[in-house]
Amino acid sequence: MRQMVSLTNRFLDQCEVVAIVIANGLLAIMLVIGLGNIVVREVLGKGIIWIFPWTMVFFVWLVFVGYFIVFRRRADVVLEIVVAQFGHVGRLASRAIGAFCAVALNAAIILQLPRILQLKRDKVEIAAIPDYAVTLPLFVSAGLVILSAIVLLFDREEQSDHSAVGSE
Repeated sequence: MRQMVSLTNRFLDQCEVVAIVIANGLLAIMLVIGLGNIVVREVLGKGIIWIFPWTMVFFVWLVFVGYFIVFRRRADVVLEIVVAQFGHVGRLASRAIGAFCAVALNAAIILQLPRILQLKRDKVEIAAIPDYAVTLPLFVSAGLVILSAIVLLFDREEQSDHSAVGSE
């Protein structure tokens, strides 16, 4: 079991690195095309019409990819002051409850995938990509969050960590 948790953790670490690269790439693209649009608008007096829709798509993807990163780094909101009052047992219980809630919430998100694929048949205006393509990173992140939450439940090193969340 310990080896399986360790392998899964290494896989999730690699997924986190890929997610960070993707998020940074999306941000860089948004900045470059936004700046390019400003320059073109200043020089020609007219903006590039496809910049805004693609910037919106990239922003949504950035948020969805970042969702996994935030969960993986445990940078989400935790009532650490309250949890600390219950000591080590309270911390373990808090992690377990949080992990179970993360699994339930993200499973509910993933269960919506068939419906979204069925309903989102139009294309994003001007960007010319299917509407459902905008939401696909959310489902990937939700799956990775589920896997991360399950690992949190079984990771003994994580359970013995007494440091405050966010102090890493």
